[in-house]
Amino acid sequence: MRPLNSGFVCTGHLLANKEAPAHFQTLRHFCTLIFCNLDDGAVDKSSGFWRYDQFFRSVEVGVESFAKFVSGILRNHETDEFELQLLVERLAWDMVKYDFDHLVSERVTRKEVLFR
Repeated sequence: MRPLNSGFVCTGHLLANKEAPAHFQTLRHFCTLIFCNLDDGAVDKSSGFWRYDQFFRSVEVGVESFAKFVSGILRNHETDEFELQLLVERLAWDMVKYDFDHLVSERVTRKEVLFR
């Protein structure tokens, strides 16, 4: 079995601090980002959510299974796998950064409200 690559391992950061039941919805939301931000030819957007739901009906949601889903089912086979990994990695880090910035801004807002 080949090891996970860094482009898909970064999706583990999206699942950090979330309970297992939330993993399905978190990665489904991440698929939305993939569909919105990648070229039409990179992934199969037309049936992506249907494929996601079908795949994860019988497979436990996790980083490894999501990597297999993206590289084996969602990716159009003309798309270079390593380039897709880099694109997915950039999207994942953008999402992590957004969550962190949102968390920090919420805390600042709470402090401002509490100490007024």
